[in-house]
Amino acid sequence: MKARSCCLSQSPMCAPNLSTMFHFNSFGSLHNLFYRLIIPTDGKNLRHKQLQSIWESFSIQEDVLPRPEIGGRIHELVDLRNSIAHGNESSSEVGRRFTPDDLQKRFENINEYCSYIILVFQNYIEKKHYLKTV
Repeated sequence: MKARSCCLSQSPMCAPNLSTMFHFNSFGSLHNLFYRLIIPTDGKNLRHKQLQSIWESFSIQEDVLPRPEIGGRIHELVDLRNSIAHGNESSSEVGRRFTPDDLQKRFENINEYCSYIILVFQNYIEKKHYLKTV
């Protein structure tokens, strides 16, 4: 089934109804819909500024990062990913800069952040922080 032409193709500000949402036939379309309507980003990799914007949009009170040094790891990961993706460096060029211990530490830091995000949003949902307080 082809995606129907609807207001979503013209404006990211147009809110879809259920019938238009379910006519998207690929993950990419749903992924794009999600990011255009839900996540306040500039459409690029998530950096601290975009993460802060997400926290503010959801009125999340917890810190954006569990520890400040995690921000540096995220910044490094995004920069290196972009360098590889845009052909400035090969993955082997980037990878040879790090020892296995360096890579393990970076993995642990990013894993810590992913776990932190899950805990923050789990708390947000379980405590119904999305409800407007009067």
